[in-house]
Amino acid sequence: MSNQSFERGDVDILVFIDGRPAVDDDFAVESQHNWIEFTFDLEDGMHTLYAESMAGEAVLEETFEMAGKRWAVVDYWCCASTQDEPKFSFHISAEPIGFA
Repeated sequence: MSNQSFERGDVDILVFIDGRPAVDDDFAVESQHNWIEFTFDLEDGMHTLYAESMAGEAVLEETFEMAGKRWAVVDYWCCASTQDEPKFSFHISAEPIGFA
């Protein structure tokens, strides 16, 4: 999980997985390359991730499938020149996710 917004240096992020609290913390942008790792034990099958930031004015709800070990990232984005921000992005992979 990461805050990718220099415009909002600190942002609150609350995450639920299948309706259960999973993450509730403030995230600093720092250098934009400071992903915080969380580990969850989820059964194979369909799951729902819900993320929100009250101060960051963003909400995301995604359904995803677990099939063995998976890696995922939730990023918060804000205040670039695009019209669709603030927002969250969610990416899930069967392989570890590399960041540049």
